[in-house]
Amino acid sequence: MNDYDNTIILFKNEKWEAGGKQPVYKGNAEFNGKKLNCSLWIKEASGDGKLKKGTKFLSGVFDDWQPSNQSSASPSHNKLDPVGSEDIPF
Repeated sequence: MNDYDNTIILFKNEKWEAGGKQPVYKGNAEFNGKKLNCSLWIKEASGDGKLKKGTKFLSGVFDDWQPSNQSSASPSHNKLDPVGSEDIPF
């Protein structure tokens, strides 16, 4: 086990567009020594379930880790900011 086991790190997705299918946040996780990709979307409740209509919530997925397609010289890699509590809209 290493120092980063059972952790998640997320970044704002620069490819996200309102109304699109891209996740708002993307990143990676490591659980029990296994690396995973993770993606999060901000969704709004329809009112059909336990949440009141219009309540915002996070929905996410984990999938098998794959290295990023970005090269180490990519300037966009350095522009990513970690998600802070001020970035979450609720």
